[in-house]
Amino acid sequence: MDFLGKELISTFAYTDMFYDREGGKEMKINGRVFYKTGTYQAVTMVGNLYEYYDPIVERHKRFVMIGMAKQHPCDLSITRQDGYELANENALMNPCIVMEVNKKFGNDDFRMFCEAYTHCCVDRTFVHTAQEIYQIKQSKENGE
Repeated sequence: MDFLGKELISTFAYTDMFYDREGGKEMKINGRVFYKTGTYQAVTMVGNLYEYYDPIVERHKRFVMIGMAKQHPCDLSITRQDGYELANENALMNPCIVMEVNKKFGNDDFRMFCEAYTHCCVDRTFVHTAQEIYQIKQSKENGE
């Protein structure tokens, strides 16, 4: 495929920043099993829909390049704009997904795909609490 002649058709965005991301998981510490609860990282995805002419099959094809951004576990306050900006940069420079789509691909299709992908394929950790962040900073200062 020759992507040099591609034309940007549309841009889609998805974030679960404002969804309920509460969850829990079992952890084993010193042989004991604990159930840890918390808030998972927010995930933002931006997809750029392109069209290009494929001379092999002699027709136009569409594909979407998707970039993803995850909230850092130590970021307690995040903005939608920062997530979109980083995800868009990743879509342009280092996409996590490139897939061919049909002519009817739209915003609803993108949203459903992103929800399924983040639920099944994205490895997320809990956002640290203020106390955990303080302990991390203290351990780094003490050289541990």
